[in-house]
Amino acid sequence: MFHSYLKIALRNLWKHRFYTLLNVLGLSLGMAGGLVLLQFIRFHLSFDQYHPHPSQLYRVVTELHLDDGSTVHEQGSPLAMGPTLQQQQSGIAAQAVLTQLPAATVGVPGTAQTTYFKEHNNVAFVGDAWFHLFTYHFLQGSYSTAPGSAVITASLARKYFGSDNVIGKALQLDSKYEVTISGVMADLPGHTDLGANLLLSDASFRGFSTEAAAMLQDWNYIKSNTQTFVQLREGVDVNDINKAMIRLRNQHFPNDIANVYQFTLQPLSDVHFNPFFSGTMQHSLLTTLAFVGIFLVVIACFNFINLATAQSARRAREIGTRKVLGSAPRSIFWQFMLETTCVALLAMLLALAWTFAARPLMNNWVQVPISLNVFKDPLLAASIAGLLVFIISAGGSYPAIIMSHYKPATAFRGHGQPGEQPQSRIKKPSQSGWLTTYMQQHYAGSTCTSTSLIFRSLCRSVSFTACAISCPRRTLSVSNTWMWMSTK
Repeated sequence: MFHSYLKIALRNLWKHRFYTLLNVLGLSLGMAGGLVLLQFIRFHLSFDQYHPHPSQLYRVVTELHLDDGSTVHEQGSPLAMGPTLQQQQSGIAAQAVLTQLPAATVGVPGTAQTTYFKEHNNVAFVGDAWFHLFTYHFLQGSYSTAPGSAVITASLARKYFGSDNVIGKALQLDSKYEVTISGVMADLPGHTDLGANLLLSDASFRGFSTEAAAMLQDWNYIKSNTQTFVQLREGVDVNDINKAMIRLRNQHFPNDIANVYQFTLQPLSDVHFNPFFSGTMQHSLLTTLAFVGIFLVVIACFNFINLATAQSARRAREIGTRKVLGSAPRSIFWQFMLETTCVALLAMLLALAWTFAARPLMNNWVQVPISLNVFKDPLLAASIAGLLVFIISAGGSYPAIIMSHYKPATAFRGHGQPGEQPQSRIKKPSQSGWLTTYMQQHYAGSTCTSTSLIFRSLCRSVSFTACAISCPRRTLSVSNTWMWMSTK
């Protein structure tokens, strides 16, 4: 049964291939737009969510409430905040400080001369706890807490040395501090805001800066490049930690300026989206894009419904014939649903091709990688399956219901046929004559009947009437003769 339905569906799609092409193109463009926007939204929502326990990670941020009523937002905090919090609050499981260099010159000693590279926010000092809070994969070596040690990503190593086999090689930082590479890390994923590719030990910070020792104890030293991250234990209330930071503020700042500083915990999931603390994306934009994606898919469905409904009128006689031959409305319904499924599958394949073609544009324009590996991406596979189910059910049900409920008599009279008008009521044969009966049998929906056809019909009607009057007993044979004449 299914094989028969599928064969008929494919035959009808090929027979009406122009409408099939329109439906496939319309649906595929809507699907492709929805898939591209889905990938864009997923990419930004996944920022720094690959780390262990992301819901328990927070960044300590600072708000400065000035006398003029304005507020300055600073993503940094005092270097002493993290260690002090961990010592005094049992709810803090771990803490780590990231000290980035806004600009640095990295020298690569060579056989003939030293090659220099300018790096912006790509060099940072971190402690051992940093690698416990955040995920890094080491390809060679490991992080070392020793002064003058550093770890580097594979891509940056190839940029400096032309190879990622760089364990033990030296680098010069700002032409005054030399570090030795102790580990090579895998390249960082694109969905992270913690993108420093050259990480030096925190012990190196003391040797790099003569003011490092004072900065580590100075609560007034608040810069955007010194960020403190903490991991809370499960069940700890964030408000309790915020209150603890208020007490620390009151202890370490004079009374006249203590109220200027406000330290709070910012969830890691908010780092990418909060514009006050250098967030690069906004939730409102993603929400708008989500509605745009839904709108594209819905418009594609409505376009498909309109085309399918318009085309159904052309198939009224086919449906009427099938019903006369005994087809039930249910079988006709599932026949058209199968046709919709075939169109949706073809459209999805074409949509995946459109999406694949958009990969270079997305990578270069908005730096969003597009993944189409449904076997390794369960969410993508579920999204595609859900999209197909929605389109098949929403886009196919209405036309299928309309077509499966055609009445055979209505279909044969030409109701709903494009370019045709419903036939007028016909009087009884005894009142209208055989000419009208003949023309009614040969009604083709056209309002223009040729003169020759009328004349031939008139002659045949007169002959048939004369035979019937002269020999009523031979009416049956005359009728057969009439049927033979009407086919000529």
